[in-house]
Amino acid sequence: MIWDDEPDTLDFEYETLPCAMRRNHSGAWCGYVGIPKEHPLHGVDYGNSAECLTMMLESMMDKPMPEKAGFGLMISALGGGFDPTPETVFEVHGGLTWSGANWPKEDGHWWYGFDCSHAGDLSPKHDADRAWDSYYVYRDATYVRAETESLARQLLLLVA
Repeated sequence: MIWDDEPDTLDFEYETLPCAMRRNHSGAWCGYVGIPKEHPLHGVDYGNSAECLTMMLESMMDKPMPEKAGFGLMISALGGGFDPTPETVFEVHGGLTWSGANWPKEDGHWWYGFDCSHAGDLSPKHDADRAWDSYYVYRDATYVRAETESLARQLLLLVA
């Protein structure tokens, strides 16, 4: 299968931000972007409100729901209220699902991450026998790198 020819980890930089890709317990890729202490979101959990995201959230209000909207944004929409959180503002595959320090590297950065283990995503260790089913899509390293770089671009908008 395609995942047999891919590594299990990949580290790279996007402009000034460190990026990392790791496989989770099911073999699906996760993408992470680290931000330095000077970044306004350093230390902000992906589900916590951050004033610096207010303008980004307001610019989204007159637009259709993003194609890659995460669970947090959809729940906020159903509840009728939106908080300016990284989870609701940043558009990445499946939405942000993780934030924290010292993972995947102990380097002083605060990391935001997403995973490719959502409904319809094919996880190599759990769904390999379903690879023939067009409902399941394997999110390969090329796809996850592009999503990780997209997240990095969005994070850089706050310091531009």
